Amino acid sequence: MRSLLIGVAVVILIGFVLKSMTFTVSFTEAAIKTTFGRVSESGVITEPGLKFKLPSPIQDVTIYDRRARVLEAPGQQLATSDGRQIVVHAFLTWSIADPAVFYRRFARGAGGREPREHYKRAEETLTDQLRAALAVTSKYSMDDLFIDAEHGSKLDQLERDMAERLRSVSGEASLAANGLEIGVVGINRVRLPANVTSKVIDRMNDVRGRIAAEARNEGQAEAERITSEAQNAAERIRAFAEVRASQIRASGEKEAARWIAVLADNPELAEFMAYIDHLTSGLGRRMTLLLTPESVPARLFGDEYIDAQAKRAEQRAATTTAPATEDSQ
Repeated sequence: MRSLLIGVAVVILIGFVLKSMTFTVSFTEAAIKTTFGRVSESGVITEPGLKFKLPSPIQDVTIYDRRARVLEAPGQQLATSDGRQIVVHAFLTWSIADPAVFYRRFARGAGGREPREHYKRAEETLTDQLRAALAVTSKYSMDDLFIDAEHGSKLDQLERDMAERLRSVSGEASLAANGLEIGVVGINRVRLPANVTSKVIDRMNDVRGRIAAEARNEGQAEAERITSEAQNAAERIRAFAEVRASQIRASGEKEAARWIAVLADNPELAEFMAYIDHLTSGLGRRMTLLLTPESVPARLFGDEYIDAQAKRAEQRAATTTAPATEDSQ
């Protein structure tokens, strides 16, 4: 029994020793292996897999995530080139370029081997540099930053200037001296200070009010123009219609006068036409009418009436021809 307990204890001890002597590195990580707190060139491990080390405190391992991290700086009030006050919120992405340099720069007095403390110190340094880089905003006016890209916004140029300034820092504050590299530098928001916002809103309301008034005036003028054109067109159409109606009326009266004169010269024709009108209006369609020879309508179609009318026509023709013959002689 005692031998069994000793065996179990030995196995557990071996397990603890092996655990303290091994570590795993992912393909997105970099490990710093220190010997008595010092980093050697061979102490930087970036190849993924299972690795070995001597037990602590002889050798210790700090593992860093090398993927890009996002840092957002708090809003900073700045003055533009035209003297306006704005608040700019900026951000950048950063990652560890040289794990050994990064460790030497941020591990000392920062909570030992805890990576989160190293990241925190690195972001404090980057925040100070980003705030300093925002000073290039003074080269731009408010209009350069607040109009959209289609109308010439210079926000992209401002971001490029900020990135260039960050990368141009030299000395101990440089990115290389801190084992860092930056990716994207950008502006995620530009706003006005609270004491300026109300004035800007009032000014914008005034501008929008003037634009709305101009639009209403233009619309009213256009409506009056269209109404005037429509009234003029209606007057022209009415005048044309009245003239045309007068012409048709005069033509009808002239034609009626000609027929009245004809009927006045031929009373028998007038009588005949009157009878025909009475028959047409008095008789319906598909009606059979039986008349005696002595009735007025029947007499109109009798031989005696027709012969009498023919003789009268001959007499009128002879009367009309005689004066014409005398004139020719």
